[in-house]
Amino acid sequence: MKIVRLSQVPKWKDKNPTAAEFLSALRSESYLKEFMVSLVNNYAKGKMWDGTIDLNTDDIRSALLMTNTTADTEGNVQLMNAYTTLDECDATGYARVALVAEAVNIDTVNNRAEFDANDLSFTGLGGNATRAIQGVLLYKHITNDTDSLPIVFIDFTSDIPTTATQIDVPFDAQGILQAA
Repeated sequence: MKIVRLSQVPKWKDKNPTAAEFLSALRSESYLKEFMVSLVNNYAKGKMWDGTIDLNTDDIRSALLMTNTTADTEGNVQLMNAYTTLDECDATGYARVALVAEAVNIDTVNNRAEFDANDLSFTGLGGNATRAIQGVLLYKHITNDTDSLPIVFIDFTSDIPTTATQIDVPFDAQGILQAA
């Protein structure tokens, strides 16, 4: 399974990188985190293979996570409530966002399958999160966190400031997740 790629720097309303900051990020080692998923959950890989997770039809949602999360390092967690520290965004107005227009497509030219959806937008944030936002977790929503299955964690290269009032996560034109 290939790593998830983001097509561009995640944007937030209160701060957009300058051209110089963007080029600096491209030259740094941390650039890779900006454009790729940091962690594909090991159990999610198996559950995609056995059909427990159907990326075409399941309710796939996203959660913004702050800098104390362990979702960026715990690849063997089976359920959302099993993370040592989820550290979900606590800004006023924050709510998890469901993915829209999910689809798995076959790319015969590149010999792979690609999972894609519309870009994410977390709007109406109060600009008062306790800590900076580190990344976004995609998961299969079932009933609540005791039943929901983590799929991938996308770590932003630069943490998004606590004062952000909108966070947009654009996905790569070639899909969120690729399997070859």
